[in-house]
Amino acid sequence: MAKANDAVTGASINKTLGADITGKYATVTDVDRIVKDLNFFYIKATAVSTTTDFGALDVGDLVIQIGDAAGADDTHYMTVAAAGTLPEAAIVDDLYIVLRPSA
Repeated sequence: MAKANDAVTGASINKTLGADITGKYATVTDVDRIVKDLNFFYIKATAVSTTTDFGALDVGDLVIQIGDAAGADDTHYMTVAAAGTLPEAAIVDDLYIVLRPSA
């Protein structure tokens, strides 16, 4: 078994899959550094307003919306363009995970 920071030997990937995943993986060391440099928090929407629950948002924050409905395929990403304002109408009871790089 290979260590987390070593290449896996003997593995083969077809060309399509390889193209799809190129650049999407990082070593454990890279992930540790990224997590230490990243602040994150979550918001559960209580209203459809773009501002009611979102006063803590800063310009450039990455927001991941996760739908409340079981099996719903509505998870997506948004980037905050105006402080304190979600880029689109909120959906009540959806979970919004906010990722913010450390300054």
